[in-house]
Amino acid sequence: MLRIFSVFTMLLFLAANISIAEEVDDGDYIELESGEEAPYAGFLFDRDALAELVARQQREKEELILEKETEVKKVKINLEAEVAKKQVEIDISKDLNEKLLKANKEELQLVKNKLDKLSWTGPTLFVAGVTTGAILTVSLLKIALQIIK
Repeated sequence: MLRIFSVFTMLLFLAANISIAEEVDDGDYIELESGEEAPYAGFLFDRDALAELVARQQREKEELILEKETEVKKVKINLEAEVAKKQVEIDISKDLNEKLLKANKEELQLVKNKLDKLSWTGPTLFVAGVTTGAILTVSLLKIALQIIK
């Protein structure tokens, strides 16, 4: 939002009309009409008035350039700060994602280890139970038959 405001402000300054027409305090000037003792119609400035006019225009130009350079520097600093902030956010997100990935890999390995333990013990215990049950049944049947005889 700040960046948009800065760009808008900069464009506003670039598009603004700058008025340079102010009264000349230093020096004298005379307005001449066509036909008077001058080679053309217009204004006649003495050296002091002309120097003041040129100096004022130059000063205003330099002030405007300085103002624009300052604005550009402010925008640049704001953008650099925003880039640095985003880089920090990226680094934090990257670190967090790496830690989550590591934790998920460790959890997956634990589950695999449990699965490996269960994969041989389950069937082994089932076979042992059936075998023990069959042996006990046959043994009890033989004992019962011997008692009956």
